[in-house]
Amino acid sequence: MWWPSKTLIFSGIFLAYIFHSIYSIVDLFIPPTCNDPVCLNSFLSMKPKLQLLLCTTTVQKLEYYTQLELISTWSPLDYNEVTVKNVTVPIPPSTRRNGTLYLHAFVTEVPRTTTADWKQTLQQQSTMSTSVPLSLYLVPEAQTFNLLNDEKSNKDTTVKPMKDESRKPVTHLTKNLRLTMLTDLLAFPRKELPQDLFHLLRIIRSDTYLPPLRFDAFSSRLKDFYRLNKTEREITLELEFSPESIGKLRLGVQLEGAMESMKVFGFSAKDLDEVKTIFVGINMQYILLGLTMFVASVHV
Repeated sequence: MWWPSKTLIFSGIFLAYIFHSIYSIVDLFIPPTCNDPVCLNSFLSMKPKLQLLLCTTTVQKLEYYTQLELISTWSPLDYNEVTVKNVTVPIPPSTRRNGTLYLHAFVTEVPRTTTADWKQTLQQQSTMSTSVPLSLYLVPEAQTFNLLNDEKSNKDTTVKPMKDESRKPVTHLTKNLRLTMLTDLLAFPRKELPQDLFHLLRIIRSDTYLPPLRFDAFSSRLKDFYRLNKTEREITLELEFSPESIGKLRLGVQLEGAMESMKVFGFSAKDLDEVKTIFVGINMQYILLGLTMFVASVHV
């Protein structure tokens, strides 16, 4: 009687694991179908006229709309197209004194009258919102000299050691942000919502959900943050609004969850920033690299 060898058994288990992993990734890009009489439909299927309101605040947990300062309004908002704009962000005195600053984004329906108060607009049931820190506490980089480009390279140039005060984390502000919104007009079954989307969808009616609005954490890199000068009164922020498919949304949520788990295991902000470089700007060379690794693993 023929018995399979241990090598064949372990190779089969390994191949099963590889194909299961590939299927799990592909399944993220396959939206669930709804065959129920009543399904959850996207609010965007009504083709509403929307606007984007950008506000800043110095508090992490927003309690009242009076804590917000309106800095920019994009009206109307073409949510099916990529839009990039420069936004002027005023810097409050508390932020200049090594404080924090947060950006809140609200997507609301365009009011019928031009005299409507923007704070009342935020109270609409169909308002979508998200927030992100504009500031981050980082240790300033050491000031070094480029001896190759210095005209006085013949002189004896030394780098002075950093003082203890310069090693303390100080406020850094970002220069680039990317805001995304799910624009696929999908119908979800009410009783079988995917677990990774359950906390992102907000149901406003029995058959309508608001599409998730979020800031792309993977597009924000440490190199985009710079040390805030105490004399600065405002900064220019480049904000990109981009529509997002269901596959990219679910993949981004999975990766962000993995990053949070890595923080628990002690990974530093610099380590996580290096991990982001693997997933930001994925193109054909990364696909070819994945195929190479897969073929090599099968041959092993």
